[in-house]
Amino acid sequence: MRMKNPPVVLAGELMTITTDMRNSGERPVSTTFRGTVKRTNTIIGMIEGPVAELLPGQESALEMVYIPNVTGEYTITGRMYYNNKAS
Repeated sequence: MRMKNPPVVLAGELMTITTDMRNSGERPVSTTFRGTVKRTNTIIGMIEGPVAELLPGQESALEMVYIPNVTGEYTITGRMYYNNKAS
């Protein structure tokens, strides 16, 4: 999984977080991303992407939006879930 997001975000500005996904298995999977948003090592929010269905060998980008209430640098951490199992 690879994530892309802006390094610094202004308060009230939409922060778009993009994760790249790939189904390297042999059967279709249902996938999503669940994670935390941190500022200065303190969890300030949670994010969860929409569910995407991926066929074997298929790649896709999953976009989520977060709106911070304070300008600054944020850290996004989380996991991909394939068929409701963390990877």
